[in-house]
Amino acid sequence: MRGIRAAARGNALPETALVMPLLLMVIYGIIQIALTAFYQISADGASFMGAQKSVALDGASASLSSARTIATGIFSHVASGDIGVATPGPTSTASAVFEANVSKTAPNIGVPGWANQITIQSRTIEPGVGTASSVGPVQFCSQTSGGSPAFSLANTVNGVAQGVTPIVNETTGAVNVSALTAHVADLQGVSNGLAGVQTGVSQLSSTLSQISALPGLGALTNGVLNTLLTAIQPVLNAALAGTSSSASISGLSTSINTVLQPIEAVLSALGQSTLVSQLTSAVTSLTTGLSTLNGAESDLNQITGTVC
Repeated sequence: MRGIRAAARGNALPETALVMPLLLMVIYGIIQIALTAFYQISADGASFMGAQKSVALDGASASLSSARTIATGIFSHVASGDIGVATPGPTSTASAVFEANVSKTAPNIGVPGWANQITIQSRTIEPGVGTASSVGPVQFCSQTSGGSPAFSLANTVNGVAQGVTPIVNETTGAVNVSALTAHVADLQGVSNGLAGVQTGVSQLSSTLSQISALPGLGALTNGVLNTLLTAIQPVLNAALAGTSSSASISGLSTSINTVLQPIEAVLSALGQSTLVSQLTSAVTSLTTGLSTLNGAESDLNQITGTVC
């Protein structure tokens, strides 16, 4: 038995001697790859945080110092000297660009065939914030034109002041409350004007339906609503574009009253004063809504896309 055990142990020694070096190389290789990946992930994170947070916190004043402070504060094993920046700036691109670079070396733990020092590199480019002299602050501005508040995004044209007052000045954060209130009033005016037009047309349709239901008056209202809608449509389109006029709206009112006059005369003779009042109220709602809508849209049409 002793001879058999000794022979078995002796046969195992050459196999172990052959397998163990291969196994150790695999284990060391796995560790080396994991270590290299750790350094690469750290470099990627450091470059990203250095670029992104520098711009987010410091804006146009983002610098190498801020990038190093942020990156090394999060990734303590990344040295300050491993971080560099490149800032092309607004003169070479449409907006400032802030670039953070990280260059680091990962050590070789002793794997044969690997370089003694493995270079790890990472780069992140972050859209930056241009300086006021190159990009300029964006402001929403207001001016008075023809007695009505008009809105523009420009206060100079070819260097000539246009007399506008910023609603919100992004440089100082100041808000012109009166200009902002006027702008909101115009937006509300569009809503109120559309509501008035809708109310007027609905009242006309409803009242004409009531009249047609009266004995002997069906023929009197036949086709009247279509005639009125045909007359209203072009004036409504102009009001929606802010290009109508008080004369056009007044002319529409006259045209509608001319069409309705024979019907109102018959209703008055029959003692249907309530229906006459409903027709009058409908025309008033319609024309008032058109005037409100046109005025608000006219002011809003004066918005331009020029930066203050």
